[in-house]
Amino acid sequence: ATYGGLTVQVTGRNFFAYPEASCKFGNVAVFLAVTSPTTGTCVTPAHAAAQVTFEVSMNSEDYISLPTGFVFYSPVTMSKYLPRGVPIAGGSIVTVSGTNFRAFGAISTVCRFGSHVVKGTVVSTSTIACRAPPAVPFAVRNVTLAVSLIGAPDPITPGSLFHNVYGQEWSNVMGPFDYYATPSVYVVVPWSGLPLGGARVTVLGDGFRDLGPVGKCSFGGAFGAVTGINSAT
Repeated sequence: ATYGGLTVQVTGRNFFAYPEASCKFGNVAVFLAVTSPTTGTCVTPAHAAAQVTFEVSMNSEDYISLPTGFVFYSPVTMSKYLPRGVPIAGGSIVTVSGTNFRAFGAISTVCRFGSHVVKGTVVSTSTIACRAPPAVPFAVRNVTLAVSLIGAPDPITPGSLFHNVYGQEWSNVMGPFDYYATPSVYVVVPWSGLPLGGARVTVLGDGFRDLGPVGKCSFGGAFGAVTGINSAT
């Protein structure tokens, strides 16, 4: 992001741990910490939003460049998300609204539900969609939600779907996001209506929650909006 401070992992060959080793982002050079003959890390400087050249040198004089360059992007922000909760089994699509969303090819957009990170999809510059994971632990609970544009598949940590391998450039954190027990329906009043529709139907049951303007009732596959939840039953 434009504020810098991101640790970038550099992979190549013939790296040497010289004090003059450096990465250059555009015209700004920073120290390259060589960790092996094929890997090193450097920390991004602050920079205006732009795509710049990215170069590496062992002596701060002779540079080689990465064809794709490096992108400094404006920090992402979340403004809302819907639905505001899902059953503890997860699996529902959560739509996140905000600003400055963009996709970076093989690098995956990720969503963080509490401590569990899953892949997300950039739909537009203002929308990200992600599939909620199961609650961890598997119980009714509230968690926070955040997104990042620089997650990646995690081939190392068993049981982890994704992680933020390139740093901690998360959006603002929002919540609560609710994991709830699956509701039950006992009685529907009235239990019939005219073909034209429009009748108000009262549903009695257990475990109902107001999670924003996304609730629906299904009448044989035709959906009607939930107009209000008066109580959990």
